[in-house]
Amino acid sequence: KKKKKKKMNFTLLPEHGYVVLSLVGSFITSMYLGGKVGAARKKYKVSLPKMYDDSKPEFNNIQRGHQNYLEFLPFFLMLTTLASIQHPLIASVCGVFWLVGRILYARGYASGGPTRRTAGAAMAILSLFTLTGVSIKLAVNLIQ
Repeated sequence: KKKKKKKMNFTLLPEHGYVVLSLVGSFITSMYLGGKVGAARKKYKVSLPKMYDDSKPEFNNIQRGHQNYLEFLPFFLMLTTLASIQHPLIASVCGVFWLVGRILYARGYASGGPTRRTAGAAMAILSLFTLTGVSIKLAVNLIQ
């Protein structure tokens, strides 16, 4: 016998608007952090295409804050989108916390190197773990 497939309907709720804002916020955050790198390139005279300069650790710290943001951005976008399917408010709150955490991370890194990024990193990672849990819950609900 064929097992009847269960359908899950997906309706966009007004709360999904907050998710959209947090996703758009990720673009704004990227432009902000990228602008900081651009300004640092001028200040420390590090021209493109050079990513880092061993003789200018202050520039490297600013660049690294933005680069790390970009490394985690695909995971944030995917997990926020998935989590929002069943829990748009949780997803949007996590989105805001992740963005604030990433800004704190980059500012901390820029102001004193890797040891100053801890608070922002903790905030961002906690947000991603929460989004991961909510996304796994979605997967389990779809499979059952």
